This record gives sequence, structure tokens and C-alpha cells, in this order.
Amino acid sequence: MIVEGFLTEDWVYYCYEEDGTKSLWQLYKEYTDFSVSDTMTVTVGGTASLGAARIPSDATTGAFSYMSSDETVLTVTGQGNVIGVKAGTAIVTVTLSGGKNEDGTAKADIVKTVTITVKRGISKIEGSFEIEAGAAFDASQYEVTVTFSDGTTEKIKLDDARVTMQEVDTSTVGETIYNVSVTIDGETRRGTITVNVVKGGGCKSSCGSSLTGGGIAIAGAVSLISAALCVSKKKKEL
Repeated sequence: MIVEGFLTEDWVYYCYEEDGTKSLWQLYKEYTDFSVSDTMTVTVGGTASLGAARIPSDATTGAFSYMSSDETVLTVTGQGNVIGVKAGTAIVTVTLSGGKNEDGTAKADIVKTVTITVKRGISKIEGSFEIEAGAAFDASQYEVTVTFSDGTTEKIKLDDARVTMQEVDTSTVGETIYNVSVTIDGETRRGTITVNVVKGGGCKSSCGSSLTGGGIAIAGAVSLISAALCVSKKKKEL
């Protein structure tokens, strides 16, 4: 870099290509260190860049290599991209090598480690239920299903502190889709719940219960009548 005709720092060029007639010279600037975060968090199935960077940023030498301590938890590509495999913790070793000292001898490798936590990520939130028209909505009676990035699921009651949902209106018959958000391990995702408001007595589950109860009551009454007739007949025979 030249400022007012003076070099602000030392620059070194070396002959990159020469054929006896012409030559190509290339800038040479050695690295002194590199930067990378000490810790990271990724989700299962998610990716993130380690972001290792040479110091100084315009260094022309040095190549990075990466190694995961547990590839069942996470893998790392040659470009420094981490891929979460399953929930857990693993350490990635980052090595910068390929530099040379002033006398041309190889520089010692610079090695640093990054501790990475892999957690389940939320991939989908959904749910549906029926409620009778005019009924009071009790969030503790209904739930939403959360599907995670590792394929597992969890059912969470709508009155859970981790759940935020729009107010349910039971005054109008029909289906309405409501927005819902769930926060787990610091991650907040949005989904939907379908609420079907039905006319009083139209809820399939409650109707089924009523019919079953009525059948049992009738059967019980018939049994009592039959028993009474049998007792009466025996008394007459005596």
C-alpha cells in the first residue's frame, strides 16, 4: 500500500512464473495467526461456517484443515462448514499450516479448537381440534405437535408457557386457522392450528359418548325389569 509516495509496511513479491523473456511476480505476505470462535451451536441437520480467518486478513499463505472429534454428532467439510448429525457436543480442531519463516523454513502449525453444541431444531408446528360453538376456550384441554429436525415429536399443551397463540373465537361455526409460536431452547418458530367450531351437540366425540351412555342406561333398565319379573313369578309358584 502506498500513501503519499511512501510504503506504510513491508511488502514482498516473488517470481511466480518466468520463461526467459518475461516473468510474473506475485505478492507474498505471511500469516501470523488466525481467528475463530471458541464455541458454536448448530441444529440437527443444520449447517454453519466456522469462519476461521487468517491474520492479517490479506495474508497470501496458509491453508486451513479441520477435524471433528465425533462424526456421529457432527461432521465438518474441507471448507470449514459444520453439519449437525445428532444432539450432543463435539470439538472441531482447526489447523493453519503452509507458512514459511524468513529463512525459508516451514512455520509451525497453528492449532485451535472449537467446542460445538448440536441441538434439536424445530422443523414444524401443527395441530387441530374441534370445539362447540359458544363454548369457553380452555387452552389446557388442547395441544400442538412440535416436530424436530431429528424426526422426534413432542405434544405441548396450549397453556404451556412456551406457547403463544391467538385468541380462539367460538362464536362462528366453521374452520379457522390460527397462528401459534413455540419457543424451545431459545429457538422460536411459528406454525398453525386448525380449529373447527361446530354447532352445539355436533361434536362427534361428545355425541358418541351420549349415545353410548344412553345405551347402557336402557340396557340396565331392561335388566332390572327382567329381574323383578323373575322374582314375582317365583312368589306365585310358592
